[in-house]
Amino acid sequence: MRSFDLARRRVAVQANEQAETAAGGGAVHCRLCSTQRHICPGDATLVSAASASIAGFIAGGDLNIASLGDLQATNLLSTGTLTLNAAGALLLGRVESDFNGDHAIDITAASIAAMNGTDENIVAAGANAKVTLAAESGIGAPSQYIFVDTPWISPTTLSGGIYIHALSNIVLPDITAPGELQIVAVRGLTL
Repeated sequence: MRSFDLARRRVAVQANEQAETAAGGGAVHCRLCSTQRHICPGDATLVSAASASIAGFIAGGDLNIASLGDLQATNLLSTGTLTLNAAGALLLGRVESDFNGDHAIDITAASIAAMNGTDENIVAAGANAKVTLAAESGIGAPSQYIFVDTPWISPTTLSGGIYIHALSNIVLPDITAPGELQIVAVRGLTL
């Protein structure tokens, strides 16, 4: 497994490639191609001691990202499981896992919100893919739903509401929402 510490100035993305990040967090930028697109042939773990923005990362195995502050995550793809953990707020663009089983995507944060203009926030479309969302103070918002394309999702929040728009048949076996619960299902919905 390759590990990356985003609190450091440079982190290795793959052999012969370096990435740079602003001291204390920030976006990961490739020194060689000056883009935010990175490909790791195996498992990858990225950890930030502060708020961070991760965009355009592909892992050929499991992808684990953690931030001790806020986290902005978009255009992430993992052929294995994908795990996002933020001590603060998580702003979610598109994240996708090709894993076809339990824990295809696991997201934990103080709150989970969708980026404006994102048609799909969470994609785990395998027939047996399972997604879990856990937030202290809400998942989505009445004006900005979390768009999901997965057959199974378990959302939990300690306070606040849950706002999910399902783009395919979906099963929600375990829902914990002390606030408002709004699920929009384009196709079938099983609770």
